[in-house]
Amino acid sequence: MKLLQKIGNLKEFAALPPKAVEQELAAIIRGEQTAGLNKLEHLGETVFERVRKLVAAVGRSFHSRDREIEAVAAGFISGVPVLLLGPPGTAKSAVVRKLASLCGLASGEDERNGAEGNDSLFHGGYFEYLLTNHTMPEELFGGPDLAELAKGKIKKVTTGKLPRAEIAFLDEVFRGGGHILNTLLTIINEKRFDSGDGAIHVPLLGLVGASNDIPREQDLEAFFDRFPVRAWMQSVLESRQKAKAPNAKNPAAQLINLSVDAEKKRLADAWDVPTTVKERLDKRESCTNDFRFARMLLLQRLADTVDNSPRFEQFERLFRAVRDRARLSDRSFGQLWLFAAALDRLRRSDDPNMGYPNCKGHLEVFRYVARSPQDSKWLDDVVIQHMQGLQHNGVV
Repeated sequence: MKLLQKIGNLKEFAALPPKAVEQELAAIIRGEQTAGLNKLEHLGETVFERVRKLVAAVGRSFHSRDREIEAVAAGFISGVPVLLLGPPGTAKSAVVRKLASLCGLASGEDERNGAEGNDSLFHGGYFEYLLTNHTMPEELFGGPDLAELAKGKIKKVTTGKLPRAEIAFLDEVFRGGGHILNTLLTIINEKRFDSGDGAIHVPLLGLVGASNDIPREQDLEAFFDRFPVRAWMQSVLESRQKAKAPNAKNPAAQLINLSVDAEKKRLADAWDVPTTVKERLDKRESCTNDFRFARMLLLQRLADTVDNSPRFEQFERLFRAVRDRARLSDRSFGQLWLFAAALDRLRRSDDPNMGYPNCKGHLEVFRYVARSPQDSKWLDDVVIQHMQGLQHNGVV
């Protein structure tokens, strides 16, 4: 079992191809490879500890973005697409880009500069794109292979494009035309893409979308529903409290410091691809294979934790309470349960039922289903009231 033997060594585990890792994990899930749950849990703690360090490291690069960073990481663990909402300039793309970088992922630019021939340098990749009303499918999925076209074959060149990515960020995700969104649905739902030789499995670990607001067109409602986890991001300057604690950091000053540090790094890395790639790998805190293993372990633990579970009953009750206003679909019910479990694992709880009794992911998940900033505040209040009620009754 090559995978289990290499989990303890981040460099070796990260170098394993996504296909090989997913095939071995699938064999464990099917019971074709024997690995006791206790052994998997022991290895899983190593993996989750690396992911926690990753979340903490990303958080140090931003002011007041811990909640959004945690949501993106939990989305990668659970496989649930995450939508970041809010005005421009609130670090939506920067958060995902930093997380991908500290996983050691190369961008398409790194790939074109020679990193793709070495698995230790190129491992899937990070793809980022800003969609407009005029975006063409080949900008995301690759253009025609001219050599193959000369032979009468239609095949796409996907190098550096979304079908080759492990982590993808699509800004203004709802602006793509129907021809783009339909292909995205196939990738999101089935993790498959047809480049001309028939549908193949893609290595995509997680997709993060971003928008200034939710779509208003009825035709986009079904696509919007594919992002059940929504984090509303406001300016850190607007969220500054009037009464600060004596030692609290000034958000404005910290924002300046982070901006200066980011620009210094950009200038230091300019035109020096080999050094940049090496530095990225040296600073890697986790890897995408960590998320793959974490997802398998999460599914193994959740298989038998629904029946007669007080946590599940609380989750279902709150889902029903907010469902109409948040317009939650049946599809989102299972996705939010998985996402909640991922939140709990990230927060180190210890519940024999689901992973972890002192964490409230099964309730706090409903902070992430708002359709507007106003709904976000309302949901925060509902979750707090619900938890206080349970505590008052001695339930949690």
